[in-house]
Amino acid sequence: MTKTDTLINPAVPRLTHAPVWRLADCETVIEDAEALITYDAGAPDAAAAAIARHAAALVPDGAVLQLGLGKVQAALYSQLGSHRGLKFHAGLLTDGIMALAEQGALAENHALKTTVILGTAALYDWAAGRTDIHVLGCEHIHAPPALAGVEGLVAVNSALEVDLFGQCNLEFANGRAISGAGGAPDFAHAARRAKGGISIIALPATFGGGKGSRIKPALGPDAIASLSRTEIDVVITECGAADLHGKSVHQRAEALIEIAAPAFRPALGQAWAEIQKRL
Repeated sequence: MTKTDTLINPAVPRLTHAPVWRLADCETVIEDAEALITYDAGAPDAAAAAIARHAAALVPDGAVLQLGLGKVQAALYSQLGSHRGLKFHAGLLTDGIMALAEQGALAENHALKTTVILGTAALYDWAAGRTDIHVLGCEHIHAPPALAGVEGLVAVNSALEVDLFGQCNLEFANGRAISGAGGAPDFAHAARRAKGGISIIALPATFGGGKGSRIKPALGPDAIASLSRTEIDVVITECGAADLHGKSVHQRAEALIEIAAPAFRPALGQAWAEIQKRL
């Protein structure tokens, strides 16, 4: 095995079930006690809280959850405290997992599987004392063989915009790349096909203080379809949940228009009427 240069940060919590790098495999070891990167989504606004309530109603007891980053996902953690038997197979765990553990919402004797733990210092201290958190590589979390056997997977991810076909842009805003697709395609694809699974996209109905709609007639030339229309079961905004599963193209468009902000629904309806002429 080729030896490598290794940076050790003693501030990183030592987890019972996490990859271990042997010092004997290191050519050079440098210790740097730099403060860890932290993440705090902040208090949810009214829209995020409403979206989370809609999403929580779709999560059954015993579900295996994957939640992305953002205020909506943080709010969803807080809505799941009365659930029971929840499991996690996710790209990351954030602070909300602590409250679920305290409220008895997590399944007993079940490994909380994740690739990343990202949150506040309190989360890092809490995680260091847990034996049920398993930090694993992407090949054990994201890869199709790893996800294929996960039943009851509920994936909740966000998007910048969704068009009336159900295509989701997670990456481009105003013609510029502001993010990557991350693990959303992996989990959306798996949840869509899992027994008892459901693939959810949750996003506010508007942006810019209500100036624009995140539900679009079609993705524009400066956008990108990070998730295809075949990867989504439900789209949620604060205005409601659009169940797209089993619906025709026209029924999907109607359902999505119904969860757009009321001010934008007439224009979306007119735009869809024009699109229909080409179908």
